[in-house]
Amino acid sequence: MKIDYKKMWLTVVQIKACKGFDFNDLIDKDEDDNNKYIGAWVNVLVKASTITEVVYILNEGLKELQFEVVFIDKISNMASLVEENEVSQEIISDADSLFGSDYKYVFCDELWPYV
Repeated sequence: MKIDYKKMWLTVVQIKACKGFDFNDLIDKDEDDNNKYIGAWVNVLVKASTITEVVYILNEGLKELQFEVVFIDKISNMASLVEENEVSQEIISDADSLFGSDYKYVFCDELWPYV
């Protein structure tokens, strides 16, 4: 089955915990990591037909995980990234898995938290 990457988007998003939640309780971190993180940058793959839908899915989907979108730095169409060889095979594999699932988005790569 050939995947239509035109309906898959790679986003770079700054997130923080929703009001009433501690960001550190929402993320996996090493037991010896004593940093008090207040947010993070993360790559999120989103399955959507339009950029408008991408923004909606990011905001509503991350809210379900008690995260709030602070800033969307970039939204790139996966078809363009794949065509130009500007995306890793790992992210392509994540996109393939997302495409075959009922999910609308998935975190990919690492989480880059900040204090």
